[in-house]
This record gives sequence, structure tokens and C-alpha cells, in this order.
Amino acid sequence: LRVHNVHEPKVLLRIAFFHTVHHRNGFLHLLMLLLELFQRLFLNFATVVLVLIHFVLLKYIIDLNFAYHLSVTFLIWKLPYHYCQCRYAFYLYTNSIEMYKIAV
Repeated sequence: LRVHNVHEPKVLLRIAFFHTVHHRNGFLHLLMLLLELFQRLFLNFATVVLVLIHFVLLKYIIDLNFAYHLSVTFLIWKLPYHYCQCRYAFYLYTNSIEMYKIAV
């Protein structure tokens, strides 16, 4: 049994296709996954873009449940990466939980 690496391009593209077809916010997920792929080539630039997109989503998106889901996904993606990115992901995760609690 071969264990697939979640960060392999094939796996990321399969997840992107699934979200695009089955998730009402699938296009945003697809965008995040494409940026994740670009991060292999342009680490710093892609990271900055990812961070900016998440701040925009958390600030302006109406569906806080989606923002919460996206933050958790982002946290899982970023765990193997650099400490500063993980620290930001953890901040984003806890911040989105507080926003979700206030909304509910």
C-alpha cells in the first residue's frame, strides 16, 4: 500500500477538482491549491499571496463557517513548513474560531 504525500501535485489537483465540482466555494479552494503548487517554485512570493488572500477572506467574507473551514485547511497544509508560517496559521485558526463563536 503506497501512502500518498498530501503535498504531491497529483493529490492536490484531485482535491482541487473535487472541491470545484462539489463545494459551493470550490473556486477559492482551487485558487489556494494552485498557489500551494506555485509555492514549490516561488516560496516567499506565494506565501505572501496566501497570507493576503486569507486575511481578505477572513475580513470580508460573509460565510464565517467557510472562513473557519479554510483556516483549518490552511493550518493542516502549513504544519510541515517553516515555523513562522505555522505560527501565522495557528493565529489564523484561533482567530477564525473566535469569529465563528461570535457569529453563532
